[in-house]
Amino acid sequence: MKTKILPKIVLMFSLVSIVFAACTTYQEPVPAATMPPQNTEIPVNPTGEVVTRELPDKFDKLTPIAPIGKEPIDMTPISPTDLPLIFQDIAEQAMTALAEKLSIQKDQIALISVQSVVWSDSSLGCPQPDMNYLMVLTDGYRVVLVVDDEAYYYHANQRGYGLLCENPNPPYSEGAVDR
Repeated sequence: MKTKILPKIVLMFSLVSIVFAACTTYQEPVPAATMPPQNTEIPVNPTGEVVTRELPDKFDKLTPIAPIGKEPIDMTPISPTDLPLIFQDIAEQAMTALAEKLSIQKDQIALISVQSVVWSDSSLGCPQPDMNYLMVLTDGYRVVLVVDDEAYYYHANQRGYGLLCENPNPPYSEGAVDR
């Protein structure tokens, strides 16, 4: 009886060894990196040429261009009564909000432009720190006002909610402009 069990045990042990051997991978040893001897100098500039950080003369002749999305604003004031009705309401709302903020009369405010836009989220282009906003395209308006040569931006949605924006972000897309 012992003679029948021994070949089975040897066969089983052999099969298990083959399975374990098949599961392992062979990795070739990585050759050691060769380093230069300690006292060998490594040349910084083998040609001996002096390296300078000055720009070539051809760069002096380049004309700077305006950043994309920061086009100059035409600062010619317009009258709210010259606007379509939908823009008149939003312009009046913006001028009232700015007059209250600065404690001035509305006739001291110059209306520069009213534009329908699409905002990239519900912040209306005026994100506040530590606030979360819905990431949805939001139809609205951008109004540019000027008082004493300083521009103010009023951003609103189409439902009438608006706010003066101190650090405005550009809209996702721009629609109709009524200067």
